[in-house]
Amino acid sequence: TTDVCVHTTMRAANDMGFECLLLEDCCAATDPANHAAACDMVKKQGGVFGAVASSAAFLAALAPAAHLSVPALVPGSPGVVTVKAKPYDYVLPIKRCALVMIDFQRDFMEPGGFGST
Repeated sequence: TTDVCVHTTMRAANDMGFECLLLEDCCAATDPANHAAACDMVKKQGGVFGAVASSAAFLAALAPAAHLSVPALVPGSPGVVTVKAKPYDYVLPIKRCALVMIDFQRDFMEPGGFGST
């Protein structure tokens, strides 16, 4: 859930020096208020744990770099994309990034599932 597994992983990654971006529409919690609070906590104090964006903003930022085989690492080059996020725009060097996917549970999203109300 956003407020447990996802948030804990982000905090741990941040503590190890990783820059984190949370795609808020790609995770959920058993209580929508917990999800909103967890997303809000990431954005506090200028992005204490990272930044928060939508999956649409993330995909839009990646689209121009999709054809690159070995992207450069220079800001403003095709190998570095900027994702519209809050509290700051997230600069993503394609060659030096990892996508972490945590705890896939369709139950949270399906009618009648664990997270439905």
